Amino acid sequence: MGTKKETLEFINGARLCFGCGACAAACPAQALRVTPDADGFSYPEIDFAKCVKCGKCRKACPVNADFPPRTDDPEFCSVRHKERAVREKSTSGGAFTALSDAVLARGGAVAGAVWTSDLQVRHTIGSDPAARDAMRGSKYVQSDTAGIFPEVKKLLDSGKEVLFSGTPCQVAALYAFLGEKGGSEGLVTVDFICHGSPSPKVFQAYLRELAAQRGSAVRQVRCRDGKLGCVPMRMGVDFADGSTYLEDCDHDPYFRLFLSGIINRRACAACPYTRVRRNSDLTIADNWRFAAFAPEWDDNTGVSTLLVNTPRGAALLKDAAEALEIRKCTLADIDQHYLHRPGGLHPDRDLFFRALRKHGFAAAAADFTRPRPLWRRIRSRLLKLLGCGPGNEEKL
Repeated sequence: MGTKKETLEFINGARLCFGCGACAAACPAQALRVTPDADGFSYPEIDFAKCVKCGKCRKACPVNADFPPRTDDPEFCSVRHKERAVREKSTSGGAFTALSDAVLARGGAVAGAVWTSDLQVRHTIGSDPAARDAMRGSKYVQSDTAGIFPEVKKLLDSGKEVLFSGTPCQVAALYAFLGEKGGSEGLVTVDFICHGSPSPKVFQAYLRELAAQRGSAVRQVRCRDGKLGCVPMRMGVDFADGSTYLEDCDHDPYFRLFLSGIINRRACAACPYTRVRRNSDLTIADNWRFAAFAPEWDDNTGVSTLLVNTPRGAALLKDAAEALEIRKCTLADIDQHYLHRPGGLHPDRDLFFRALRKHGFAAAAADFTRPRPLWRRIRSRLLKLLGCGPGNEEKL
């Protein structure tokens, strides 16, 4: 079995890896497996004894894909679902529900991320509202896409319409995996303005810490609990004993780590998809500025930003329009950092994961959610002066 380094050098020259798994899904010899590294992020490994050197893993890797750049800006909208009950069960206004309802009404299928019974996040496909409802809501952890790309291809080959939702890199991976099928009229893609892909290992350690503190197993998680409204953002966790943990983003340790970017996948620091002109048909995000042009929407149930990137996306929005309130707007009305550039690699990222492995979640989170001490600031400055990026401390 080749190492992760040897595998990435074979696939794309070790430039980037998003952990999408498209390479493994494309391998006809089943010579590729995807396994987590010490920090919990999935990477492919090739069994070179089985590899037939067909190159299909290279073609399926989104890093190698040549997506022609769009030449015009998207249409910017702010939208919200007309039904308050839908908005309350959604993360930001319920746009995804309306869009997916339009596809389901035509007999299509929806692919998206859901919580599994053991509280992992995995991509799945559903053809009814109940299956789709499990895909609603934010999940601040990288999802497992194992098997999803072949399933989408199978449905498209059968003539079925598919709405695929995921991170921008997952959408790019799907297009690369499908090749010419990526242009299929039956496929509509929805991504979101992504802050980065956090480590599943960190999230599971966080849940174990909560369970230990409560003395009861975790049964359900809501990364953006809407019971008390969408602002401030809150983490909601239900336990087997019937109790609930509810904490806002300023005090919940996992939320603070996520917002800081310290637990993100390394490739997120150089994400090529943080741009206004995107590969997906539609882009969904929170709109925190809507009160300036739609103050009557200010009921704390959320408002969706929607970027309409393609004619196919515009057609789906038209089909879903009856369920939505829609306001055309400008980039300034919906703008945010991650539409233009990635967050960069947190200067203490490797120190955090080292502390996690050595001391556990509670100690690492407590240390790295406090203001950065002077020695870490000095260390970061020295690394920068010496031309060492984070993760290369051994050069000091």
